[in-house]
Amino acid sequence: WGILQATMEENDQAPYQYKLTFIKEPVDFAAIENGTRPIKVQVRKYEFISSVVTAQVAKTNPKADWWSYIIWFTAMVGFWATMSISISDITRFAKSQEDQIKGQFIGLPLTMIFYSFVGIFVTCAAVFIFRDILVAEDAPWDPVSLVAKFNNPAVVIFAQIALLIATLSTNIAANVIAPAYTFSNMFPKSVNFKMGGVISGIIGILICPWWLMDEISNLLLFVSGLLGPILGILLCDYFIIRNKTLNVNALYQTDGEYSFRSGFNPCALIAMVLGVLTALIGKWVPALDFLFSLSWFTGFVVAFGVYYFLMKKRN
Repeated sequence: WGILQATMEENDQAPYQYKLTFIKEPVDFAAIENGTRPIKVQVRKYEFISSVVTAQVAKTNPKADWWSYIIWFTAMVGFWATMSISISDITRFAKSQEDQIKGQFIGLPLTMIFYSFVGIFVTCAAVFIFRDILVAEDAPWDPVSLVAKFNNPAVVIFAQIALLIATLSTNIAANVIAPAYTFSNMFPKSVNFKMGGVISGIIGILICPWWLMDEISNLLLFVSGLLGPILGILLCDYFIIRNKTLNVNALYQTDGEYSFRSGFNPCALIAMVLGVLTALIGKWVPALDFLFSLSWFTGFVVAFGVYYFLMKKRN
């Protein structure tokens, strides 16, 4: 298979005219027309050369496109599942249920939609603004890379300050509050919330999460398979088993209605293990890959159903 090179020639009549040249032969034109084989395309403009990308064919596969959307939707659910499970740590100081609902709605989905739009809009605009970006795949989705393309010192300084504020605020809200409370709850006599935040930050640096950026989709699907079952158990227990009624005093009693002989609810442990195994098995068994692609939903449904069945039988 060859590479189709498109050279952009600017003139008054056609400022974005493409000159197409096949770098290698042979090329199966019938396969290209039928959409059965991909063709690689590269764009050249002056001294700038784009990455080699796969050209889109006229015929589309709605089923494949829909499945791709579902996979990335699952990954995004896994991204937000971390905060949904830890939402009690974030809203513990809310004065009322109404306040925490308003705060979450304004602070999470609306801002996420806005910032996603800004990221997509700016990345797409870079293809038209910067001369050395010829295809969308080369557009700088990383804000740091985008800022590096500006020569105006004022713009660079302002952007760097904005990045620092955004990084600090995002990590404090999403990645520090929950683990900081966890460490302080595990060791209440020696670790307070501030020290728990410091410990969380140190661990976050030591695990070097930036090394995982190239595998971000698989990582999010894997995390989804772990968190979906947990949330399924929590929702089933609170809304179905307990009917949204909790004995707050009994939560702190070692021999109360929520206590168990081993200290753990065996029904919850069984449901979580089965949910996680079902969600992640597709990662290693190709025939069950669809379970892993929908890992959050798979784990949620399995854990929810198993926990409901075991708790009803136990009661």
